[in-house]
Amino acid sequence: MNQKIVNKVVNNLKNIYKKHEEYLPYELYDKMILEVLSCYNEDMNLDFEIYLFIELENRILKELCLLATAGNIDIEVDLIDKYYFKLRYILDKMHLSYNEKEKEDILITSIETYKGEKIFSLHILQVIREKIQKEILKTNNDEIVLNNNSENINRKNVSNNMDQILNDLITNFTIDEKLIKEETFVEYIFNKFNLIELVDMNDENFYKFVYLKYGYYNNTYFSINDIAIILNIKVTDAKKYYAKSLDLLKGFINEKIDEIQKYKIKDKYLKNNC
Repeated sequence: MNQKIVNKVVNNLKNIYKKHEEYLPYELYDKMILEVLSCYNEDMNLDFEIYLFIELENRILKELCLLATAGNIDIEVDLIDKYYFKLRYILDKMHLSYNEKEKEDILITSIETYKGEKIFSLHILQVIREKIQKEILKTNNDEIVLNNNSENINRKNVSNNMDQILNDLITNFTIDEKLIKEETFVEYIFNKFNLIELVDMNDENFYKFVYLKYGYYNNTYFSINDIAIILNIKVTDAKKYYAKSLDLLKGFINEKIDEIQKYKIKDKYLKNNC
């Protein structure tokens, strides 16, 4: 265990969650670190510092969610405020519209059911999925009741109908988790051609920025703001790294275009001389 990296990550997280430091004593961090280390091995091909930050934050959020669920209103309100704009982003990506009460209910449900097994944003997505499924099931169930004029509903037919509805849900309402991972075509291309190999590993922060932005951490894409928090750098610096990474991509694309043009010229020359 690299104690220097551990201390760096812990200090970063303690600053982020300073508001709740009374609920997050250092002994709790020690326990979390042991849990995280027990799950880590070098074969995972994950940057240790980034892995440590994300996994520790998941556990911190789990602890705070448990406290909120147990009745700590202050923590619950803080968590709702912290993730409200992330929820709005997810809903916009999914082209869903809910009123403020429904949004708050989604966040409260997310808090009450979070077990720290994944990034909290992905857990919110899961809660939204389940909400969609329940709404569709309820709508279809209401239609069954309204359209059936008999007092004795055939339970077997209703059950079969529900099975069909669930099958339709799986087919038509499976929301791709990448919708909230900030992935765009640019990120896809960068990852597809594994352009991280072009990055100088001695430029540590830039390498880690690319590692997070382009899906090299567990195929998860992070926003520029999220990366700035994880790496404990200014958002302006993270934006500069993004511009720098786009220059890498531009250079790669230009190189490929040149190769194609050279091939076309060569091919045309060979055809004309055959």
